[in-house]
Amino acid sequence: MWIKWKYVDHGWPDFKELEIPDDLNGWDTVEDYLCSCEDLRIPTWSERFMVERIEWRRLNLSKSKIKARKVAELQAAITYHTRQLNQYVEELKALL
Repeated sequence: MWIKWKYVDHGWPDFKELEIPDDLNGWDTVEDYLCSCEDLRIPTWSERFMVERIEWRRLNLSKSKIKARKVAELQAAITYHTRQLNQYVEELKALL
């Protein structure tokens, strides 16, 4: 499922879109799932943190839009990893 979410506090950016698993990987609520994702950097350690500050809404995307997003994501990953592979090959050549 795709959602649009935001942590509403000073200095936080506007809404971001995110694909999350339909079963929330065992978490009870979307808010709990978002707080468990370390890469989102929601400040759960802060004394100002409140779960109520997390706003989210479900995005109703067509199958073609979901497919286009997945294709773009995979192409970006391939580009990144190809670049990394080329860099590692050059480093290896320099060592040999």
